[in-house]
Amino acid sequence: MSRSASKSAPSAPTPWVEQVARLVDRRDAARPFLDDLLHTATAVSGVIGAAVLRTEGTNRLRVVAVWPALAPGAAMPWWLATAAEHARAIDRAGQTVIATCPEPDDPEPARTRNRVILVSLAAPAGRVVMAYLVAPPNAAALAGMRAWLETMSGLFTLQSVHARMDAERQLLERLHATVDVVETTNEHDRFGAAAMAFTNEVATRWGGERVTLGFLDGRYVRTVAISHVEAFDRQTDLVRDLECAMEECLDQDTEIVVPRPSGAIYVTRAAERLSERHGPVSVASLPLRRNGRVVGVLTVERRLDDPLAVDDLEILRVVCELVSPRLLDLRQHDRWWGVRTLDAARTGLAGLLGAEHTWAKLTGLLITGVIAFALLGRGEDRIDASFEVSAVVQRVIPAPFDGRLDAAHVEPGDRIVAGETLLATLETAELRLELASAHAELAKFRKEGDLALRDGKAVEAKMAEASQQRAQADIRLLEHRIARAQIVAPIDGTVISGDLHRRLGAPVKTGEVLFEVARLPGLRAELEVPEDRIADLVDSDGQWRPARGRLATVSHPGDYIPFEVDRVNPVAEVSEQRNIFRVRVRLLEERSWLRPGMKGVAKIDVGRRSHAALWTGPLVRWVRTKLWL
Repeated sequence: MSRSASKSAPSAPTPWVEQVARLVDRRDAARPFLDDLLHTATAVSGVIGAAVLRTEGTNRLRVVAVWPALAPGAAMPWWLATAAEHARAIDRAGQTVIATCPEPDDPEPARTRNRVILVSLAAPAGRVVMAYLVAPPNAAALAGMRAWLETMSGLFTLQSVHARMDAERQLLERLHATVDVVETTNEHDRFGAAAMAFTNEVATRWGGERVTLGFLDGRYVRTVAISHVEAFDRQTDLVRDLECAMEECLDQDTEIVVPRPSGAIYVTRAAERLSERHGPVSVASLPLRRNGRVVGVLTVERRLDDPLAVDDLEILRVVCELVSPRLLDLRQHDRWWGVRTLDAARTGLAGLLGAEHTWAKLTGLLITGVIAFALLGRGEDRIDASFEVSAVVQRVIPAPFDGRLDAAHVEPGDRIVAGETLLATLETAELRLELASAHAELAKFRKEGDLALRDGKAVEAKMAEASQQRAQADIRLLEHRIARAQIVAPIDGTVISGDLHRRLGAPVKTGEVLFEVARLPGLRAELEVPEDRIADLVDSDGQWRPARGRLATVSHPGDYIPFEVDRVNPVAEVSEQRNIFRVRVRLLEERSWLRPGMKGVAKIDVGRRSHAALWTGPLVRWVRTKLWL
């Protein structure tokens, strides 16, 4: 053969060994890898069609890839339905299932040679089933195809391991960069040197054209360091624009990125002006915090076509959180001693004359002005407590199951009779359809079990029996829900809440409160007594002593209802960020307008004491708690 002929001849196809080797080394995106994997499997082993199915939820499958590739808008291959049906029966990774797969129009489906080989693999988020359609001439060929396809499918697991290793390597690189920046900053003992080292290191590692660090000075941000610049003039337009951009970040207490990502709602006016007047550049400003308060801002400028990526912003955010305490301590230490003294004096005066410990200060002034009256006069000591009226006998009627409200037969204020009054009805159409479907599935599983027993397939018979039991359980559950769709009154009483006429057709959740029923009359009140006053209700023997008082509701503040303490809950509870004890009281008088749920203020009489003791009681208790007196 001539040399020209050899040059014009087409190159030989790549052997399958080289194709598999390329797949082993692949570490790119999952979808191109899956396409190549399926293509190689079909080209080498004589597979007619292949697909990748991913399990989602308990019984859902999603088609990830198909080979041969489908045209846009084309229907799924006919054999995928059979593959999906058998894939749902696979209950663990590493299992291989071979199933017969006749074509839809095959006149003799029992004699078809088409088989579906399903290989189950473990994936980071669930399981993946590799499905292959083959037509082996005999059992030996089928066994060989199975072994080959199991080996090929294992490449998917190998690719997942490669991807996980790449992610871990990237994480280690980011952590290494963080440690290097923090270590470089901590090497210096003076604030100026540390700030300059910090900005230079950030500019070097993240490719910043200019990195600027500013700290809060009074009400404004002042520039303290610019990367690779030893000295700068604060009056230049550049420094002013940088400080405006940093103040914009500090005022909003959030990261500012320009160009602004889609969906961002922060203001970027100053950052955009900086980008336009001194660029064009991309700008990213990150706040430096200490104890949750913004103390400074780091601004990074890069080329407009190469802004900081999301991963870079995340690692810079961590760097700022780690470096800000060290920089702030050095800045405070390097200030002139006179300024430090003035700051300390200002902080001390603010604590003395500010809003802290207002109650103690006010108590001291009042005691000084009225000391004579406080020592000689006596008054009634009362415990103030909030309360809520409730019924002695009250029931909550919830929704028995998830569904939709079909009818509401009562309204708040209606009298009901236990076991007779129908309160509401839930829709049962869907439940009845599900019940019919469950009956159909039960018949199907019984038929499958009979066929398995007839053919001597013990495993399939056991599976069919388990499916029958599950279908019977579903039928019993659906019948139980249908029976509970009619909600009947559990007790005699009055409906106090539950106006559902405007919610007809709306969905309800299991346990959602539909009605509250109470027996009227027969009311009581539950008080929330502060923890520091509960000792006043205890006698010398440690028993709850009887006490009386009066309460007034918000709706009738001038009508005082007498009560008597009936029971005190011995366990404290947290309510509105304070510890309280719940005290149940019996109303000595009832009003016709009094209803469960009303709230107000109650006062419990616990004896007479001097005005000094009444006024200084909270302070004395606080001091005794702090000093253990």
